[in-house]
Amino acid sequence: MIKHLFILVVCVFSSQILAAQQLGLSGDIRCKGPDKKSIGLSNVVIEPTFAPNRATVTASQPAGYFLIKTQKDAKQLIDKEITLYVIPPCDHCKEVAVRTYIWKEKLKTTDEGELLCILDPVYLKLNCETVTMNPRSADSMVKGFTNFMISRENEKNAKDGAYVASPALLQILSFLSLAAFAGPKPDTVHPEYYKLEYLNGGKMKAGQFLWNSAMSVSGTLGNNFSPIRDYTEAAFWNPSSIGLQYNSTNISTFINWTNHFKIAGFSKLGNSIFVSGGLLYNTQRENMDMHFVNVDDPTSTKDVSSTVKLRETALFIAPIVKLNNHFSVAGTFKPMWQNIIMPTQFETTAHDTTYNYAKVMNQKIDVDLSATYDFKNVLQAGINLMNVFNSRMFSKITTSDSLVADLPSRAAGFGLSYRRKHFNVGTDLLWTQTRIDASIGANYVFLRHCMVNLGYSPTKASFSLGFAYNSFKIAYVYAPANIVSTTFLHSLYSSFSLNF
Repeated sequence: MIKHLFILVVCVFSSQILAAQQLGLSGDIRCKGPDKKSIGLSNVVIEPTFAPNRATVTASQPAGYFLIKTQKDAKQLIDKEITLYVIPPCDHCKEVAVRTYIWKEKLKTTDEGELLCILDPVYLKLNCETVTMNPRSADSMVKGFTNFMISRENEKNAKDGAYVASPALLQILSFLSLAAFAGPKPDTVHPEYYKLEYLNGGKMKAGQFLWNSAMSVSGTLGNNFSPIRDYTEAAFWNPSSIGLQYNSTNISTFINWTNHFKIAGFSKLGNSIFVSGGLLYNTQRENMDMHFVNVDDPTSTKDVSSTVKLRETALFIAPIVKLNNHFSVAGTFKPMWQNIIMPTQFETTAHDTTYNYAKVMNQKIDVDLSATYDFKNVLQAGINLMNVFNSRMFSKITTSDSLVADLPSRAAGFGLSYRRKHFNVGTDLLWTQTRIDASIGANYVFLRHCMVNLGYSPTKASFSLGFAYNSFKIAYVYAPANIVSTTFLHSLYSSFSLNF
């Protein structure tokens, strides 16, 4: 009964997460006040190029605030650059194109269940005292967008994946702005374009998330390649060991709620057949120094600091066969993904600077082979041959057009565990084509439902300390910045493991 109820809860929860959510955009437009401080600017027309019929006007209270209900599925806009046209309320002003990137981390859920992205304030280089526009003129402009553009669809820039306006939109935008202000045509501003030439790699470590997750960022350090009591991460590092344990079904997680999580499980299909699955997700983010060169004048350069984001994901699916009471084998099908998001060029004018971002993906499929042998239920040995096909991963963060998958990922993990009543001690050894790492771990069960575990890796100078009560576990993990990245320096993880 409990098992079926849990499955029902998981299904309902998953359906709520996967349900389509519309994305809203909010922000404020500001200008210079009498004391040269920025204040909100009312009656500014904000027009999203990807949904012109959702154009709006900044409010009077609070001044400058706007909210755009795009009526677009959030999945269509997350991790993409969008463009908003800002039309200031004066006859001598020109419209400003504001390009912004929709980061998933900037989203929050409103009381109505919509996702809201709060944009950075837009500062117009205008004197608020000289800026005037009749509210009816702004409303007329918004109605003009709705009437003329509701049937228009925007084209997507094939080069950088950004949403851009169609020629028809630009023509109508120009017409409406002149008609509303009835003023002289502003002088043409020629933007300058800069492209990324090189960047400093910083401390971000690419392509090593599998090795680091087994030997540094783990709540079961020293007991990963031959687990004998805690099978929270067995689906990742040695699924064959699952065939020698006594539970028929398990669901486990290990999450720090910021940039790293693991979710895994297994189920018994027959007397000697199991299947396991797991998902490992890791993300890193770092501000890096970048060198840009003017497209038209190579002698003109700019050095800026901007954000680079790395996402790495691996999926584990393994059939497991228990050959006898002491020996079990498994083979793991493992797709892997790397996604790097970085600015590749920017456009600058006298009024603002906008960045264009590129998203580069590296996708590989590989196989793991694992085996576990139990010596009379006291001593257990395990081996996991990882990435047998030696898939190549990104190892260095460079410009998007020079990224090369040059890091060989083949490795082998060896584990040995000893169990004596309530006490368990184990050691892991990971061989890669560039180095050898080792870790040791121990756990102790007391009061029947409580367990404390400790793990340490001398080669990576990292350690973990955890406490478990029944199905819930909390762990503290420390890993030096020069081993993983600044995002992994230290973190608190929560975990649960349910057995059926």
